[in-house]
Amino acid sequence: MSSHNPLGKVFSPEELRSIGDLCVARNIIILADEVYERLHYTPTYPRIATLSPQIAARTISIGSVGKTFNATGWRVGYAIGNENLIKHVQWAHVLLSYVTPGPAQEAAAAAYEDPRSEEFFDDNRTLFRQKIHIFCQILDDLGLTYFLPSGAYFILVNISTLRLPSSFELPAAISKKGMDWKMSYYMCHELGVSSIPGSAFFLQEHAVLGESFVRFVACKTDEQIELAKTRLQGLKALTAPSLQLTPLRGKL
Repeated sequence: MSSHNPLGKVFSPEELRSIGDLCVARNIIILADEVYERLHYTPTYPRIATLSPQIAARTISIGSVGKTFNATGWRVGYAIGNENLIKHVQWAHVLLSYVTPGPAQEAAAAAYEDPRSEEFFDDNRTLFRQKIHIFCQILDDLGLTYFLPSGAYFILVNISTLRLPSSFELPAAISKKGMDWKMSYYMCHELGVSSIPGSAFFLQEHAVLGESFVRFVACKTDEQIELAKTRLQGLKALTAPSLQLTPLRGKL
């Protein structure tokens, strides 16, 4: 839920309250994805379960040790909620993954208990904010519009000013899809930079809403980000001059 993927948006208390109240009114269970709870660039990080007892009673909050400590390979997470909800999560966990490796659980506990963790969280926010800034330099140079995330490390970019070369051949499966898939394939195949098509974040019937966007991430080494910036210079040849837009850093 926050930080939203692919926008990197951190929802305000008012926005979360409107969602929560709707769920209470419609008797809907809330799965609050809060795996980026420690990677936000806003003064506070609102949590939907804290907004009212009625909302809390139907909320399962999901956290991730791997995301929090930049160790996603650990596959360690947790769920918080009322007993009548958590018991169903426990059964699902037993049936799907059974157990998380013991050493990873011990490491997770030690990390949270370490008093240096708060310092790590602050440093990590500074680190990723800088990585995002560095990556966005090439987007500004290309004149592409994008959303500047208020959490996580996603960068959603508008590709509507780009045009594929008429001579570029696409696989049959890609040629039937929108420009977001075609441009993602081109960048991966020709430039060596991967992205996720914007329509992949929508249901099929609403896929057209994402076809003007691709999503990049800045969770890479500085060397990899600089290499990506160099390779993305190849997009300059695809920019349609008549469609050039003023660069926009839309903060969420």
